[in-house]
Amino acid sequence: MGAEQRPQQPIPLPAVPAVAEARSQSLAGLLRDLMAEEAAMPSINEVMTTIAGREPVDVSAEEIREMIEDGRRW
Repeated sequence: MGAEQRPQQPIPLPAVPAVAEARSQSLAGLLRDLMAEEAAMPSINEVMTTIAGREPVDVSAEEIREMIEDGRRW
């Protein structure tokens, strides 16, 4: 999974063997894939730096409420 995809939900430890079986993977293979996915994700510092580099958006709270009510995105 790349950084563009939605984050994966944590897998409860007792469920790990069942998840590996459902994915037709060995336990070691599943854990290796999960660690690789985690390592590929940007750190919180990288995310915050990216956000800080963006142009500010001039929008009021009322405009945001209206967009949410209308189901619109900025």
